[in-house]
Amino acid sequence: MTNGPNIKMEYQYNEKNNTVTGIMHSDEVLKDTKKAWKLSEDKLTYTNSNMTSNGSYTTIVEDQWGNQSNVLIDVKLVDDKRTQYQNGISI
Repeated sequence: MTNGPNIKMEYQYNEKNNTVTGIMHSDEVLKDTKKAWKLSEDKLTYTNSNMTSNGSYTTIVEDQWGNQSNVLIDVKLVDDKRTQYQNGISI
């Protein structure tokens, strides 16, 4: 049985718009199968820069040979208590 790619997750908080960028780093070249994620040119990194709420879910990534791995996406950095404004009005 062949193992899928090893994925290391990285999370970066954007304080200006209260979002999180999730970054999947792979040790194998990946297939472009994630619609909400952008695959880098070298096909070793997926990026999602529009994570707007905290939560966890599992997704599957696939390498160029079709081997799959489950990846836990665990966003905890979004400030749920931060007051949000639209056109200068608290919403």
